[in-house]
Amino acid sequence: MDSIGYKLLPHQVVIVDDNTGLKWIYDVCPEDLDYLEERGIRDEFGNITLSAPLVAGLNKWNIKTAMKVVDDYMEDVNVPNFPQPKKQENVTSLEELINSTDEQLQHMLTVYGGYRAYLEAELAYIDSKRGMLESTFEEGLNRMIYVLQSQKDKKATKEFLRGEALATNPQLKKVRQDLIETEAIYARVKGLRDAYKASWETVSRVVAIRLSNRNDA
Repeated sequence: MDSIGYKLLPHQVVIVDDNTGLKWIYDVCPEDLDYLEERGIRDEFGNITLSAPLVAGLNKWNIKTAMKVVDDYMEDVNVPNFPQPKKQENVTSLEELINSTDEQLQHMLTVYGGYRAYLEAELAYIDSKRGMLESTFEEGLNRMIYVLQSQKDKKATKEFLRGEALATNPQLKKVRQDLIETEAIYARVKGLRDAYKASWETVSRVVAIRLSNRNDA
């Protein structure tokens, strides 16, 4: 591979934790690959053995990168932020709703109801993913705490072992980060769903009142 290709393409390497012997597959940029090769030991199979703190240092996750993940997900959901930026749907008061035509009200019910149903399905998917991440994290954390405790002469507190487990196990740390991002995504999608749900219910009440008035006439 030429030097240009080397700079553009990510490299997949197997990282070995020298403390536990556990292995993880990482997609790393050229700069991180240079960092690994300078500080680790590469065996005949291409695996790189590093100390746990150095492995953990590869992960540059922070609140900004987490929010970027959430923003990208919301963009992929492709549901407009409420309210719709169209004149016939930009209803801001009950008086404007009451003065809307039947066709406008029907259109609002269709739009709001459709997005609400779509977001309900999206929430179910996110919730199932959140549940799997929670189970994976708790199982991995309990196993890692057991391993760390068995290596110590004195009994450490659970909080201390939890912190050490997250600091020294990059795979467990990544699951925790994915869980945090998924919980944030769930909150954002739920908020948007609730906005469409409330608007659909408001329009429905206006339609019900209009039908009731016509029946009484």
